[in-house]
This record gives sequence, structure tokens and C-alpha cells, in this order.
Amino acid sequence: MKQILLSATVVGMGLAWLYHFYQILTSGRVYFHEPNAFILWSEITGIAMLTGYGAWCFISFLRRK
Repeated sequence: MKQILLSATVVGMGLAWLYHFYQILTSGRVYFHEPNAFILWSEITGIAMLTGYGAWCFISFLRRK
């Protein structure tokens, strides 16, 4: 189950980065605008949690080898 979540996290973050770089390539810039502060902070918190979980899984996987 951990490997599935780790893979989904890595794939999701990779797709998000590709989308942002594509936006930079086509328009020259990326704009982030979220008028609701609660939604903005929950998105930031969610991304931070996913990144932390991905890093934790990656480090624990490297330690096992």
C-alpha cells in the first residue's frame, strides 16, 4: 500500500510540475490566484503533507536497501 501511495504522490507532483512548466513555456509566466484564504492554506498544507510523505517514503525505501 505504501508503494502505491508513494507512486501516486510522485506521479501527481510530477504532472503538476509539468503543467506549471508548460504554462511558463507557452505564456512566459504562471499566475496563482485563490481569493479564499481557507482554500489556499488547505491547498498549501495538502501539498506540503504530500511532499513530506513522499520524501519520508523515499528515505525509508533507501534505508532498506
